[in-house]
Amino acid sequence: MAEEATTEYPEFEPGPARRWLEAADSNPGRMLAALAEPDHGFVTAVIGGWAFSDQKRVAGDLFYVRPEHRRSTTGARLFRFCRQWAAANGATTMIMGTTTGVQSGRTADFFSARGLAQ
Repeated sequence: MAEEATTEYPEFEPGPARRWLEAADSNPGRMLAALAEPDHGFVTAVIGGWAFSDQKRVAGDLFYVRPEHRRSTTGARLFRFCRQWAAANGATTMIMGTTTGVQSGRTADFFSARGLAQ
């Protein structure tokens, strides 16, 4: 187990990604996997509870927009879709990570501009 916060993510492997998509397809009220247009970006998230409350929360696992689409509406549309999915499935809180090392400051600003606290 790492002794510090993750600063690098493992290399992409198609097998686990395929299993995530299959699991999301089988659990639409618990898991989200959404693709923005052909290959523009994607978001994955999971709904779960808190250890101390019955309220549901969404934890964003991955939010990615390809570099050539980062100044378009792709990110905003993906976020809006994730937020609507969360609300439709009873989540009261969204937690989206910004520590990927890929323009973390801009990512935090993007989420902040959409109402998420930093």
